[in-house]
Amino acid sequence: IESNNPEFYESNQTYVVEVPVESNECYTFTIIDLMADGMCCAYGEGSYTVATTDGTIIAQGGEFGQQEDVPFGIQNALGAESFTANGGITLYPNPANSIINIAVAQNATQPDAYTVYNNLGQVVGSGRISGSNQQINISAYADGVYFVKVDGGSGSQTLQFIKY
Repeated sequence: IESNNPEFYESNQTYVVEVPVESNECYTFTIIDLMADGMCCAYGEGSYTVATTDGTIIAQGGEFGQQEDVPFGIQNALGAESFTANGGITLYPNPANSIINIAVAQNATQPDAYTVYNNLGQVVGSGRISGSNQQINISAYADGVYFVKVDGGSGSQTLQFIKY
């Protein structure tokens, strides 16, 4: 939503914009403030919320500088089974409570490292992958949806898991 009318920003209105997204795809919500003072605090009490149609909050905020970027994805096919990405990398168990495993098939290229992101796109963990089955301790993570980006010489893959 964009406007050059100063009254637009002072109207205490709620604006809802529905954007269709595909399941199992990656997206980035970007909010830009040309005045570089965010939406709240010094110049008011504005905020934004990005949510699914069922009300699950993906991102929210208001205090930022000129720009804020929040990567997210929606996956409908969640369950207790493992998830195998193209390239022979398997993430299991999913959902998990304390340990997740990154397993690399024998014929797959061995990745070098992993990075774990929360649903706000913040890095919450990272490490080197030293073998064909790498364990990651997630017991200290808050319950929610996370993404593991696996990097290797041939590129990267992002896998999603749920911590409960």
